[in-house]
Amino acid sequence: MPPKLPLLPKTPKLDLLETINLTDDSYFEHIELIGIDASGNEATDASIMSSRISRSEFNDSALIGLKLRDVSFDHVNFLNSDLEKSQHERIEYDHSRLMGIKLIDAQLEHVTFRRCSLDFALLRFAKLKYVLFEKCTLNDADMQGAELSNVSFIDCDLTNLECSHAKLTAIDFSGSILDNMRVMPEQLKGSTIDPTQVHHFIRLLGINVK
Repeated sequence: MPPKLPLLPKTPKLDLLETINLTDDSYFEHIELIGIDASGNEATDASIMSSRISRSEFNDSALIGLKLRDVSFDHVNFLNSDLEKSQHERIEYDHSRLMGIKLIDAQLEHVTFRRCSLDFALLRFAKLKYVLFEKCTLNDADMQGAELSNVSFIDCDLTNLECSHAKLTAIDFSGSILDNMRVMPEQLKGSTIDPTQVHHFIRLLGINVK
């Protein structure tokens, strides 16, 4: 089942803000942000609901426990930001740069990443359910100890992806680059691959084909 998309009100019902200041326990709903720079924000347990954000910057921010529901991000950057223990429900990231983002112990359910960069992202011990990564890069990303259920990596670059001790259930790797992905064969039971990836998984099993 593909992830559910954000449930957003139509544009006239969104309040267009010129800036946003996230503080502890702050709450924003039905807002639209276009071309703002909110880099360096620091807040705990802030919330953004039913909103649209585009062409904006949240780099080097510390947003611990951030709660996101029904939010669309388009060309939004979270470079090296800390979103530990954040909650993401029905979220869409499109053409966004999230390199080095920290999503440790985060919860992601019905989330779509499309043409995003998540190189060096930390998702240790995160819980991902009904998540789609499409045409994304996750080079050297770390999902150690994470729980992934019904997660699809479609046409992604997963070079050096760390999945040791991760629990993988119903994972689709179709069309993705899997070079040096660190995962054990027993973790891949029930996963979906395409014919071009068979040789990689044969090597993973330690089988030599002559």
